[in-house]
Amino acid sequence: MKKRSKAAVAFWILLPGLALGGDRPPVFRELDFNAAVAAAAAEEKVVMIDFYTDWCIPCRKLKQTTWVDAAVVEWLEAKTVPIQINADVEIDLAKRFKVSSYPTILFVDGKGTEKARLNGYKSPQDFLQAGPDALEGIDEVARARMALKGKEQDPMARNNLALAMHRRGMYAEALEEYLWCYDEGAALDPGYIGVRNSSLVSSLESLAKVHPPARQAIDERLDKMANMIRVGEANDRLVRAFSSLARRSPERPIDLYRELREAPENAKSAALLAEALLPELIKKRLYKEVAADLGDIVETRIERRVAMVAQSSMRMSSDQLTMMTEGAVRYSGNYYELLVGAGETERAWALAEQVLKMDSSAKTWGILVTRAARAGDTQTAESLAERGLREVGDGDASPIHDAVKELTAE
Repeated sequence: MKKRSKAAVAFWILLPGLALGGDRPPVFRELDFNAAVAAAAAEEKVVMIDFYTDWCIPCRKLKQTTWVDAAVVEWLEAKTVPIQINADVEIDLAKRFKVSSYPTILFVDGKGTEKARLNGYKSPQDFLQAGPDALEGIDEVARARMALKGKEQDPMARNNLALAMHRRGMYAEALEEYLWCYDEGAALDPGYIGVRNSSLVSSLESLAKVHPPARQAIDERLDKMANMIRVGEANDRLVRAFSSLARRSPERPIDLYRELREAPENAKSAALLAEALLPELIKKRLYKEVAADLGDIVETRIERRVAMVAQSSMRMSSDQLTMMTEGAVRYSGNYYELLVGAGETERAWALAEQVLKMDSSAKTWGILVTRAARAGDTQTAESLAERGLREVGDGDASPIHDAVKELTAE
């Protein structure tokens, strides 16, 4: 490997704005933004900015593949003034163009005005397809709008448009689309419910960090849902939507749960909320309260989950079945800890037996030991560990031993 001289090393370290640890692809010019804009105006080209960070893995992949591809290099040199900008160094410039994800590839005209942008890693082929469109001002937002034509009531198509607007820095427009998806999407397409309660909530939270009206919109919807739950309009879908939207402030649904428990007429709503918030509530060690509210729902849920695994065993690959089984064990662990913590010993043992019939691996035994210990029942945890070690025999019992170590450390 060829070594650089000390002087050369010093040069690469001290050069401002150098890309990705000093290994700038040769196609990029060593110009700052203003100089690049001036050069683009003089040469009748556009500036192409690769906004990157040193910690961004897709940025490195872009550097190692796309930016050294011969066809890409030829196109860039003919059509653009290409520069790289470290967004962690040129913070003001990144803010000016509302760059919030990396890599972001920006196309700017000779007056410094954005024409289009591309987000994320682009292979050489993808870049050569998207680049010419970007020169014409056709970017991700424009493509999402074209894809939406004739599908205006499709929540996923609207969701994609919102994401494109968000990445483009069109925060107000993105919020409008996100909220339409949140308020209308599930009614138009029940299959969108999962997206609504997961990735859409994450998108709204991300937008709220840079666009305060998004936080206000989230709070307004939380207030509305909380009031519906208070007046007895709770159902499983509403409660799960409320708990997922409140993930940034988990105390809010927990406080509502405590409020509902104070009025007997709200028992059904309290039970629905308790189930949706189970992981958070057991962290608060509200074992007896939650166990009382859920009643035999606990056994029903475990029976259903065990049956799902059994029914899937004939149509899934080994890896898929393993993932599903491990998920079912983790899910059951919440209910097992609940019963142990509530002092429902017989019900807890019966639940454990069901789980172990589904999967009696050392990993499952270890999870049950850990859950019993978290619930404060050392005796049950020790009994489970002893039985588990006997059942596993000569097999790999490390998950049980690890759980015992945690138990003794406490």
